[in-house]
Amino acid sequence: MSILRQKRWLEWPTLALYFFTYFIYALTTIYAQFLPSVLVIILLAVLLTLHSSLQHETIHILEPRWPILSILLAFPALGMAVPYSRFRDLHLAHHVNEQLTDPFDDPETGYYEITNWNKFPNFIKIILKFNNTLIGRIMIGPLVGMINFINSDLNFIIKGNKQVLYGWLLFVPALIIVLFWLYYFGSVKIWEYALAAYGALSILKIRTFIEHRAHELTSARSVIVNDRGILSLLFLNNNYHVVHHSHPYIPWYNLPSVFELNKKKFLKSNDNYIYIAELNRDQNHLKWATYDAISGERIKTLFEIKNEKWVEPEFPLFFLPTKENEFLTLSERDGFMNIYHYNIEGDLIKQITNNKWVTSKIKNILEDKIYFEGTGEDPRSKHTFCIDLNGENQIQITKEKGIHNTKLSPNKKYIIDQFSQINNPGITQVINLKT
Repeated sequence: MSILRQKRWLEWPTLALYFFTYFIYALTTIYAQFLPSVLVIILLAVLLTLHSSLQHETIHILEPRWPILSILLAFPALGMAVPYSRFRDLHLAHHVNEQLTDPFDDPETGYYEITNWNKFPNFIKIILKFNNTLIGRIMIGPLVGMINFINSDLNFIIKGNKQVLYGWLLFVPALIIVLFWLYYFGSVKIWEYALAAYGALSILKIRTFIEHRAHELTSARSVIVNDRGILSLLFLNNNYHVVHHSHPYIPWYNLPSVFELNKKKFLKSNDNYIYIAELNRDQNHLKWATYDAISGERIKTLFEIKNEKWVEPEFPLFFLPTKENEFLTLSERDGFMNIYHYNIEGDLIKQITNNKWVTSKIKNILEDKIYFEGTGEDPRSKHTFCIDLNGENQIQITKEKGIHNTKLSPNKKYIIDQFSQINNPGITQVINLKT
C-alpha cells in the first residue's frame, strides 16, 4: 500500500507518544524537587516542545477522525502560552498554500508589507531585524511572537469576533488543569517552569525560522531540511516541511519515507527546477520550459502555444496542492481564457473549463474543486466560480450582478464576498460553501 494513502484504524504511534509525553511530564513535575534545576528546565522544555508538536499533529491527523478524543488529548495548556483552539484556527488558515508567507493572509508569516514596515519607529525595526536572525529568533522570538499574537487577537475580540473570544475563554480551564496538577502534585519551582516554557517556545522558533521562505512559486515556499537528529524528533519530522504542506494528512512517522520515495518530485517542487515562459520577438509563439535552478541548464519544453497574431504569458503556472507534479494554466488558445490541466512532463491532461467568456484568475483548490474568477456572461462583472478538477459541475458562487472580490475563510468553509454595483457602493456577505 502506498505510504501516501496509508491510514491506520488506530493511530497508535501518535497516541503512544502522547501518553509517553504526559507520563514523563508527570514524573518530572512530581520528582522535580529531587533533581537539579538545570535538568528540570531541560526536561520540561523538551516535553513542552514535543507536546506542541503533538498538538500540531492532532490538527491534521487525529482531529479529523476522532474530534472529541483529540481535543481531550491536546486541551491541557502545558506551554501556558497559546490556546489550542486558536493555534488550530490560525494554523489551518496558514495551510492555504497559495497564501504562504503573504503578509496579509498568512497568520504565521514573518514578513511585513513595505508601507506597514515604513510606519514602524527605528527601534522597532532594529528589534524585528534582530528577530529575523537565528540567534534573535531564539532569544526574543517568543516574546515578539506573543506580543503580536495577543495584540492581534485582542483587536479581533474588540471588533466582536466571538470565535477568538471563545478560544481564549476555553484557555482558562486548559490552564486550570495544569495549574491544579502543579499545585497539588508537582514540586516544580515557578521560575523553573517559566524558563522551561520560554525555552520550549525558543526551540519551536528554530523550526518556524527555517520552514518557509518568500518565493514566487507556491510550491517553493516550504523547505526541506533532510535531517533525522534530535530537533527532527522534537518537531515530529516537520523539517520535511514541503512534504507536510503537500500532504498534510500524512502522519509524522511517514514523512521521511515519503520524501525519500518521491525525492525528485519534491526537489522539483521546492525550486530545484524552475518553469519559464519563453516568448519569441514576434510574440506569436510561447514555450513553457523547465530549467535547472542550480546549473541554469534548459531541461525541456513542456508545451507550446502558437497563434498567427499574438500570444502573451499573462499568468504563472498554478501547481496542485496535493499533486505537485501537476499544474493548471490559463490560455486563450480556443479564443477565450480557459483553464488547462497539465503534468510536469508537458502532457495535457484535460481542458478544465470551456467557457465563452474570460477567466481572470485561479484562486484556490479545495478537495479537487477549483475556485476561479471570471466575468461570466456579463463582461462588466467579476464573479467567483468553482468546478471539479475533472471539468464537471461548474457552479457560479456569487450570484448578484457586480464586481465581486472574494476570499476564502481560514476554516475553508466559507467565502467572504465584498461586492459593489453601480447603485451600491459596497456590500460584504459570507457564503457557505456547503450550501
